[in-house]
Amino acid sequence: MSNRFLVGLCLTFLAAIPARGQQRIVVLGSSTAAGTGSSTPDSGWVNRLQRFYRRNTEPGNPDTIIFNRGTPTYTTYHIMPTGYVPPPGRPLPDVRLNVTQALTFNPHIIIINMPSNDTGNGFTDQEFLGNLRFLYKHITDAGVRAFITTTQPRSDFNATRRDDLRRLADSINQIFRNFAIDFWTDLVSTDGQNRIAAAVSAGDAVHINDLGHRLVFQRTVQKNIFSDFIPLPVVIKNLGARWRGLVAEISWQTATEEADTKFYIERSLDGFRFEKLHAVAGRFPQSGGRYQWDDANPAPGMNRYRLKITEGGNTRYTTTVSLQSKESTAIHSLRVMGSHSLVISFSLTQDQSVAVRLVGLSGQTVWSGVQQGRSGLNTLTIPVQDKKGAFVVHLVPNRTQEPMVKSVLVQEP
Repeated sequence: MSNRFLVGLCLTFLAAIPARGQQRIVVLGSSTAAGTGSSTPDSGWVNRLQRFYRRNTEPGNPDTIIFNRGTPTYTTYHIMPTGYVPPPGRPLPDVRLNVTQALTFNPHIIIINMPSNDTGNGFTDQEFLGNLRFLYKHITDAGVRAFITTTQPRSDFNATRRDDLRRLADSINQIFRNFAIDFWTDLVSTDGQNRIAAAVSAGDAVHINDLGHRLVFQRTVQKNIFSDFIPLPVVIKNLGARWRGLVAEISWQTATEEADTKFYIERSLDGFRFEKLHAVAGRFPQSGGRYQWDDANPAPGMNRYRLKITEGGNTRYTTTVSLQSKESTAIHSLRVMGSHSLVISFSLTQDQSVAVRLVGLSGQTVWSGVQQGRSGLNTLTIPVQDKKGAFVVHLVPNRTQEPMVKSVLVQEP
């Protein structure tokens, strides 16, 4: 084999290897991104990341350039796009440091690191997660890869807000999946109090020290953000609910899906407790599709629907859509617990009292009482010890409406 042939073969092989070239990253965030808590600027997690990715030391031509826009006290509202109008009492976008300005750098990747300021300012979980979803979509619609870091623990918050940060970290992992970076696990105390672990605390109950910055830097590197093999999470578009006669029609579209995507339609009557109604397997592994499912038995009152999505071994949830039924009340289920009690599940459209009777087949009332009900889903437990046979449950809201009636069989244990 001639040397000329070997040279030609090597040149052909090298030409087939895609060159990564210079990459650009923008970090949008608050004080942790700015490096607060580290002993020197070089110890901050963003500057550590810059050194790690700077493989080419040729002057003026580093492999990867990171533009750090981290600013102490900033929230997700500060980095929203130019022209975004926030709700009353919320900060306006800072056009010098927001996502619109970040996109002018023509970045390959934008990392959002907002650990706790939204919660500290009293913004709701829904606001914070909604803003992150908005920013993620705005960035990816521009053809740029986006990564969202989770919240971080803070010791100066009360127990409720510390737990809020923990739940938000879980939600971010579920929502953004492969595009979430875990800044929680390595920083939280092990006593269940969701404080900053002593080993990584900068001493002000808010920020992390050099070790903490090193740990979140390592988490970022482990995410392998330049990989071409990170599967995109399913993107839900146009989730909606509408009445079609007496049927509640739930529909949604997807922009992307993985081959193993499954959708579970869930319903809640109180906005907190959800029950699974139906499962739908994804049909479009490579591209988006349209889906519809009909709830033929919607509950009286407010029906709140959401999708539980499983994909690649991960689970996340969509936002909730609601439909108000014209019916006022209904009994949903009767469950006999052992031989001692009957549990009744029923819904109301408003707070009101409900008269309850347990009637035998002979027409004799064997138990009666009054339950103070609330809007949404209610439960009532009736003692049925030593009462065996078939019974009819009567529920009468405000003693003026038609009774809700359902039968139940109480058997030997």
